[in-house]
Amino acid sequence: QILWTSLRAKMAERAKKRKQEELFEDGDPVVEDDEDDPFDMKNMPEEDKEEMDEIIPVDFEFYDPKAGDDQSPGDEQSLRTLVIQLMGDDREVKISKNKKKKIQAAATSSDSDALDMSDMSAQIEEEVVRINVEEMVRFIVSQTDVGSVIKVSGSEEVFGFLTVLNVQAHSELSFVRHILQRILKDADEESAQLLRSLADPSASPHLGLILSERLESIPAMLIPHLHQGVHDEIAWANEDATEANKPLQYNFGYYLVFTTAYQSSGGQGRSSKRQRTSESVSDRFSNMTFMKTEDEFFLKHAKAGFSYQLAQDSNAIVAMDGAFTKFRVVLLVEAAQIEHVLNDLHEHVGQQRYYELERVD
Repeated sequence: QILWTSLRAKMAERAKKRKQEELFEDGDPVVEDDEDDPFDMKNMPEEDKEEMDEIIPVDFEFYDPKAGDDQSPGDEQSLRTLVIQLMGDDREVKISKNKKKKIQAAATSSDSDALDMSDMSAQIEEEVVRINVEEMVRFIVSQTDVGSVIKVSGSEEVFGFLTVLNVQAHSELSFVRHILQRILKDADEESAQLLRSLADPSASPHLGLILSERLESIPAMLIPHLHQGVHDEIAWANEDATEANKPLQYNFGYYLVFTTAYQSSGGQGRSSKRQRTSESVSDRFSNMTFMKTEDEFFLKHAKAGFSYQLAQDSNAIVAMDGAFTKFRVVLLVEAAQIEHVLNDLHEHVGQQRYYELERVD
């Protein structure tokens, strides 16, 4: 509520500034009666004044993920909520399995052939597999060299997180296999082939899976610094591994972006395979709206991408009257393009790009 109120105030201030600029013609100010200014505190309704007075400034900070212990609580509880929000419907996936079922034929005691007759027929059955949320949360808090959580200064509640994991190095984790199985189930043939090759255990460099979720009210100006910081950590981890003559755990050739987007229910659905071959990756998502600012720039520089529809969103504001449909969006971005993503992201929010944080060991 505090964040939403703050954003409303900023929007009002911005609108007032634009309105005042429109009142200047040829350098001469046009005096406007205060009665016509909806943003003047004197003309503001009492309930709105009270709301403005309740605005509390907050400072957001980035921290390493923290596991709880006997002395202090960790980030697990907040992260559990964010992980469930990130996965949505994809917490469950139906896996087709072949099962042999013995069917006894009806027979009588006088029919000796029928007594011995049985049919071992293959039947396809679907098994519902649920993601191990606890395993995913444990991984996030355990990987402290690469990954950050967003908190308000003085609070232990996590408002967002960003981490990058090595798919090949952590292929034994069930939640990693679950995510790959789910997205491959609805991938187009070209994207599925590329993803399988990049996720192959023998592939080098490795594939990095970007996992990120946050509250929708997190200010956009934080996001470039969040991504910059995590990618700096990747560079530092590789430097440390090189100096120690150890294998590089974060030497990625591609990044797999696992996110969501919304489309107007009256919008055009996914294009056919024939259409997809002639259009760019960005064109395929031109009628979708991303909730995370950075996803627009991952899409801009993506090598491949596809989407599939999720169930009706539980967010009443977003999904009211069924006006929007939620989609899972999967993008594959070459590691060499990440610099361009970061540049575009900083420029979008009006920030000057810094190229590396000061490292604190």
